[in-house]
Amino acid sequence: MHYSVSSGDDQQLPPMVLCELAKGPNLLTVSMFSRLRTVGLPVRMLNVQYRMHPSIAFFPSSHFYDGRLNNGVSDEDRKAPMGFNWPNKNKPVAFLKTPDSAQESSKASSKNNDFEARQVYEVVRDLLKLGDVNNEGVGVITPYRAQLKLIADKLKEFENVSVRTVDGFQGQERDVIVFSAVRCNEHGFVGFLDDEKRMNVLLTRARRGMIVIGNKTTLGKCDLWNKWIAWVEENKLARDCTQDNVAGKKCK
Repeated sequence: MHYSVSSGDDQQLPPMVLCELAKGPNLLTVSMFSRLRTVGLPVRMLNVQYRMHPSIAFFPSSHFYDGRLNNGVSDEDRKAPMGFNWPNKNKPVAFLKTPDSAQESSKASSKNNDFEARQVYEVVRDLLKLGDVNNEGVGVITPYRAQLKLIADKLKEFENVSVRTVDGFQGQERDVIVFSAVRCNEHGFVGFLDDEKRMNVLLTRARRGMIVIGNKTTLGKCDLWNKWIAWVEENKLARDCTQDNVAGKKCK
């Protein structure tokens, strides 16, 4: 008798394949785990997570895992980091809403957003100032390489703070994740932010605190992000940022 055993999570991003010959639905872009599931092999879900504060895990569990993800850690195990004014310290998730005037810019074939990059700098600086988390415990995620470069340049003084794209952060975790969504435009275009697996990855990297910086008007045009925004606002985890923030003032 032959047995096949594979592990994986097909609710997150598939393998990154750079070779054109290996791309395609029946080639290396499909993981072994997904192949075995497709042919009908039984799948058992490992339904206890030990990484995230329960409030960070709540939305991903509800929307990507049918509410079946249980918590193996408590609120006390993952206390909200000091150095950031959490809307609710008992639920260390925050949505910092940028003004509609903080428009994105095009950079070659990529996008960046200087307002958001400055917000990221201020958030990271304040988190590290009190020493509750160290540089290695902070990660910054953004979907666009132009924004990655802009943020990395601003954070040069903070060695070992990891700045990566969503795809580059899969499989990693940090105490605090700061996500810069970048997109802010009058047409409501969100590009590949409208991807459930990519969203699942970015929302499940943090152990103690998850901070999203983005424009509600633009993100809200995407059904997937609109659901998340509705959840954070229902739980009073969102607050506005204004142009005054670039002078060092805090979000309202």
